[in-house]
Amino acid sequence: MKPFFTQNTDIICKPTLEQLAYMVAHLDHKDHARLISLIAGITQSPDYSQAMQLQYITDSPHLTPAGRSLMSAIGDYALPLPTSKEGE
Repeated sequence: MKPFFTQNTDIICKPTLEQLAYMVAHLDHKDHARLISLIAGITQSPDYSQAMQLQYITDSPHLTPAGRSLMSAIGDYALPLPTSKEGE
């Protein structure tokens, strides 16, 4: 017997922030680098203020000391790599 009608249904599942954080924390180094690079591309849009978003994050009462520490560590590691050794 054929069905009377057919229907396609799209289901959107939005992860919680906790689930998203878990997924991001468990990415390998290549995917972490790709994720940061993708975010950078989005935040370089003329419609987006990267500096303002970072200010909102650092001013937020939802940013824990551990979160602030992680932001600081990312900043420390993001310093440019030296291109040559001194004295060469």
